[in-house]
Amino acid sequence: MSSIQGQRRRKISPRVKLAFSVGSLEDAMMQAASIATMLFYNQVLGVSAALCGLAFLVASLVDAFSDPLIGAWSDRLQTRWGRRHPFMVLSALPIGLFFFLLYQPPDLSEQGLFVWLLCMLVGARLAKTCFSVPHSALGAELTDDYHERTSVFGWDWMMRLGGAVVLGIFVLFVIFPTTAEYANGLLDPNRYVYLAVMGSVLSASAVLFCALATRGQIPYLHQQLVSGAIAPSYLDSLKELWRNLSALLVNPSYIAVCLCWLVLAISAGVIAVVGTYTFVYAFEFSTEQMAARDFVRLPGVFLALVLASYLTRLLDKKYTVIATILWSTFMIGLPFCL
Repeated sequence: MSSIQGQRRRKISPRVKLAFSVGSLEDAMMQAASIATMLFYNQVLGVSAALCGLAFLVASLVDAFSDPLIGAWSDRLQTRWGRRHPFMVLSALPIGLFFFLLYQPPDLSEQGLFVWLLCMLVGARLAKTCFSVPHSALGAELTDDYHERTSVFGWDWMMRLGGAVVLGIFVLFVIFPTTAEYANGLLDPNRYVYLAVMGSVLSASAVLFCALATRGQIPYLHQQLVSGAIAPSYLDSLKELWRNLSALLVNPSYIAVCLCWLVLAISAGVIAVVGTYTFVYAFEFSTEQMAARDFVRLPGVFLALVLASYLTRLLDKKYTVIATILWSTFMIGLPFCL
């Protein structure tokens, strides 16, 4: 084991990078389906926008607290499958189940549908956290080589962003086609069962494949304990987490990056929610036209990922992140201001 652990600056094969990045198809599927979620509950099922927004807010708050808790739990886990893979494997079924149930609610009143939406969103976020937090940690632990680690996450983001665009096109063009009855297929309640089935199967399969295909990397990952050591208690892990977070909150570099991400997240969130309504009701786009809009974005996604790898070598990661986030924030909102 010690000789294996000594190979921490090794090169990662394309096969391993691909296996790791396939896990991000789960997030890509969620992004592709998110264009329909608010519209489905608000316009198709009749839940008020205020209640829908409240459900998303509560789910996001739960997500904010669950991420560090799952991270601390994963850090101290000791199994022969390592610290990350048990969470990844066990999250596959809940991810698929909650995705399916989110888009197949029973016949309920508006208040009942609100409770259903809230429970499904919270459940889906928790299941996703059980995969995404250990998955991100796994990517960071595959190698200690700075540029090789950047390459690993470059593959991951290419799969995540490219997959979201491709799956988004498929969802709009194939699952929600325009019909004589519905000028925009997203308003057709009968098509959501296909989204539920496709999304649940694809998400669960991607998660399970990623976990099983990267199992061979477990001996190379960071091991928390040496043989015979005693694992820290969960409370001690949380205390250590709090100390680390407190240190980060006074770190100027961390604060600068977080502020940029906050600006981008607010911009992207507004566009994601308002954008679908704008395309359906203001621009009166069909789903085919919305799919064409996504198609023209595809070359830019892959070009940006290639440029990102170059820019991180030229400017370092911090300034690359700050510059590209500011540029993205401006470009995302520009079409709606013209």
